[in-house]
Amino acid sequence: MRDFDREVKIVGAIVTNTTPRQIDKLRVAVESEGLEFLGYVPRSDDIEDIMQYRHLGGLIHAEEINRQRLVDVFNEASNFIDVNKVIKVAREYSEPLNVRDDVSPETSNIVRNELRVGILSGRVFTFYYPEMIERIQSFTNNIKFIDPEVDQGLGDVDLLLIGGGFPEVYGEYLERNRALRADVRRFIDSGKYLYAECGGLMYLTNSIVYNNEEYEMVGAIDAVTIMRKRPVWYGYAKARIIRDSIIGDAGTVIMGHEFHYSSLILHGNYDFAIKYERGGAGG
Repeated sequence: MRDFDREVKIVGAIVTNTTPRQIDKLRVAVESEGLEFLGYVPRSDDIEDIMQYRHLGGLIHAEEINRQRLVDVFNEASNFIDVNKVIKVAREYSEPLNVRDDVSPETSNIVRNELRVGILSGRVFTFYYPEMIERIQSFTNNIKFIDPEVDQGLGDVDLLLIGGGFPEVYGEYLERNRALRADVRRFIDSGKYLYAECGGLMYLTNSIVYNNEEYEMVGAIDAVTIMRKRPVWYGYAKARIIRDSIIGDAGTVIMGHEFHYSSLILHGNYDFAIKYERGGAGG
């Protein structure tokens, strides 16, 4: 990892999922690289039970685990980590962050007083970067978190965000909440602003097929989402913007990483802004 990018300062290591017999050898290996040995997390059936994986390499989310059990297990694990040394190293090698704020006070005040943002969350849609939420909070205080399994409507929102998650796992419960699905459809048809990605995009299709069951979704995108048994594509992807859009100017090349088990069977005709040159979406 250190050789991959010399600009990144790797100054210490915490070894995980290890046994007491391995510790001394691992300590020597870490320190021989000139790194601080900051501790270890011992192999534990309790930790393995909590840190379960779903497809996409996704962990079971904290919202789905008993909070106290989670705290107890990780408090126990932290007994083997030299927290004081972690803090010391962090302070010694940290550098001031250059934080940008591109929002002028005038614009910020106008938006803060007017913009109402709804965010679908709960245990279904959990893949949000904290920085994105913080960025929204820099624009407005009017943020509403909506549980798609429970809440019956969006309320008064101008912008709706639907992030990633596992809608296929909770497809039965999403299908039951017909009121919210209908309200999301009305919101989109009214021409208001929407951003959806990953699981959020799947939620907007006609239905999701998962484990031989089909669950009805919003139906804003005329397509069916099929969850496959194996990854549809994983690896680096390359795409080109083919028309000017909020994503970028036409001709701009975008590089990224793709890893998903789902595929969309499109029935409608759509005017796309991006064309894949490499990746699962581009064949």
